Amino acid sequence: MVVNNLQRAKEHGAATIAITSYEDVPLGAYADIVLMTVNNDNVKFGIEPSCATVTQMILLDCIYIMIYLLDKEKSDSYVEVTLEAINQEKI
Repeated sequence: MVVNNLQRAKEHGAATIAITSYEDVPLGAYADIVLMTVNNDNVKFGIEPSCATVTQMILLDCIYIMIYLLDKEKSDSYVEVTLEAINQEKI
């Protein structure tokens, strides 16, 4: 579902960014920019959150806020399009 939604965004002219901890993933085919985060394949945490997940969430939050604040009016219209796409994907 993530790859399909990134492809949809790209087809609608959006600049796309992929955030991943793995190289050469299908997600990268539709991304203008691929940001790599830590890969914790060699780390054992048990049930605690992984380093990769936490760093990806923080990075995504920072990017979202920075882009949103560049043009709030335009960003609000994109939020509406995103909400429509999410509603179409509901099971």
